[in-house]
Amino acid sequence: MNQIQCIYRRLALLALASLLAGCGVNHAKLANIGTANEGIVCLGDSLTHGYGAAPGKDYPTLLARSLGRPITNAGVNGDTSASALRRLGQDVLDKKPRVVIVLLGGNDVLRKAKKEETLRNMDEIVSRCVRAGAMVVLVHAKYGLFGDPYKDGFSEIAKRHKALLVTGALKNILGNPSHSSDQIHPNDAGYALLAARITHAVIPLLEAADRLK
Repeated sequence: MNQIQCIYRRLALLALASLLAGCGVNHAKLANIGTANEGIVCLGDSLTHGYGAAPGKDYPTLLARSLGRPITNAGVNGDTSASALRRLGQDVLDKKPRVVIVLLGGNDVLRKAKKEETLRNMDEIVSRCVRAGAMVVLVHAKYGLFGDPYKDGFSEIAKRHKALLVTGALKNILGNPSHSSDQIHPNDAGYALLAARITHAVIPLLEAADRLK
């Protein structure tokens, strides 16, 4: 069994575990769990767009295959929280999505954006998605070498807006030669692992939401 096959097997096992355990989250308390909106949109930067991945190996495509549901990839290479906020209406909200998965922050760190500005932008993105009737999955990734600039802030944003928080999304991916295409992007194996982690969180969310339809 090669490395990619191992990752896909792990993805399937995580998905099964999610169905059985429900991730330990009380989904009924999440915002818009009973929304009538349809579709899933992944909002993000190059990690969502799939820079460094072969065609069809970006995480939204892998997630769509795992869930058996169509997903819109709204990832833009080089996006910051500020630029993602500016295009939020056209690229995300106009589609009236049921779920928005947000993965941003890396380019804010690289461009040395002020932490307060980044968290303010992220709060506005999540708030606007919730107000539009979407369930929000906020994905946290540790970008700092000697610290974690966003962990507490992302947690507070998720609690404030009753969004689902996914932590440790890039653990053992960036900086791991077997999972990275360069210093800041995964390779196919890395994206498969990222997709597995997000799948682990999203499947029980959708199962809980489907029961309310």
